[in-house]
This record gives sequence, C-alpha cells and structure tokens, in this order.
Amino acid sequence: EGAVSVRVKVEGGIDEEVAKLHSGDYFGERSLLTGETRSATVVAITDTECWRLDKAAFQKILKLSETETHEHVLATIAKYLPFFKKPGIFERVVEYLKHPDWRVRANTIEGLEILNDPRAIPLMVPFLSDQDNRVKGNAVKYLVKSHPDEVRKALAEMLASPHVWMRDSAVFLAGKIDLTISEDLLLTALEDDAPEIVRKAISSLEAQARSPRVVKALEELTRNGDKELGQAARTAADAVRKRLS
Repeated sequence: EGAVSVRVKVEGGIDEEVAKLHSGDYFGERSLLTGETRSATVVAITDTECWRLDKAAFQKILKLSETETHEHVLATIAKYLPFFKKPGIFERVVEYLKHPDWRVRANTIEGLEILNDPRAIPLMVPFLSDQDNRVKGNAVKYLVKSHPDEVRKALAEMLASPHVWMRDSAVFLAGKIDLTISEDLLLTALEDDAPEIVRKAISSLEAQARSPRVVKALEELTRNGDKELGQAARTAADAVRKRLS
C-alpha cells in the first residue's frame, strides 16, 4: 500500500520520474527474472508498505506451480504468478482454466487479465456460462470490451434467474461496466421483486447514468409504495438530472 515514484537518470545526471506506482503494482521484476542490475530508482512518496520477493522464493513459487494439487494453493498461484510476466507463464496459468474448483478458475481469469495476452480472449467466452457466480462475473469483466454483446446477454440471463443471489450479482456487475452496455439491464432491475436488487440498481444509475429515460424511470419509481425506495429514486433522479444540465 502507498505510492512510489520510479526515476531514471537522464542527461546531466538528473533523476527524472517516469512512473508512479500504487497499491497492487510491483517493481524490480526485471532483475528478479533476468539477474540484470537495476535500471531505475524507486522512491516512496507516501508511507508505503511493500512485500519483498527474492529470487529463491520466486523459484519456489514456480516449482510449486508445477507440483501443487491443493485447490486453495493453486488458486493463489493462478492469481499471482502472472504478475511476473515471465515467458511461459501464460501457457502454465491457462491450464488452470480446466480445474474443477471454482476458486482456481475464477483466480485464473483474474491472473490472465493481468497478463493481458490476447490469446486468452477466446478462451474466456465459455466462462460466461459457468455455473459459478464468481467465475462468470470475472469473465464478464474480462470480456466487456472485446465481446460486449455476449456480456450483455450473459448479464440478462443472470438478471432473469429465479435466484436473488444471481440477480444481485448481475446488478453489481452491470454497475461496474460501461452503461452503454448495461443501462437497459439496470432499468429492468428497477422492476425486480427484491428491494435489495432495486436499491442497488438505483445506486448504480445515480452514480453513472446520463440519460433522460433513466430520469423518467426513476421518477416513476418515486410513486412506488415503498417510501425508502421512492426517496432513493428521487435522490438518484435529481443526480442524473443535474448531470444532464
């Protein structure tokens, strides 16, 4: 956690900042992977806490990924091994997509997103139909830019589920992606029988929407018998209306 500045020497021996890193970022991977001397200096610019991984520990992780069978350990490996972006990591990690445990599959999708290798994109599409909620959700986030129609269809199917927990996940995901893809879904969710689903849809529309039809739908909801939802819809409609002005 924290923030650091990455600096390199330029002409005249002056340190020039080339990047700022924050929580979740990493540095020093080139030296770790190749043994090269460092090419930059990293300076903390806020109170910062880092994890240190030496070469011996890294080699143990690589070795562990070849032999480990426990699903919890594999799930951790699948998620964090891609941070090192070493040649051959993609081929190793992608195999975990076949694992029967949902944790491993879900974390593998997150790991492949870190790698940002285009070879993974077509492999993600089948996971939009995965039986596990988190796996399906991670696939939605991965594919939202490359396969928006498929993502919209998958979310619509989730929203039509008889299970509240599945519809809840659909609304959560719809609120995290571009509203050009999910606005229709969130408007549909305003008609859900479960108040918690409607509340989350209102919140997502309040945060992002810029459409007159959203204002109209929220205004209609203010006439709902539920006073709490009606007040939330009124506040959201005001926020969207202000955004449009």
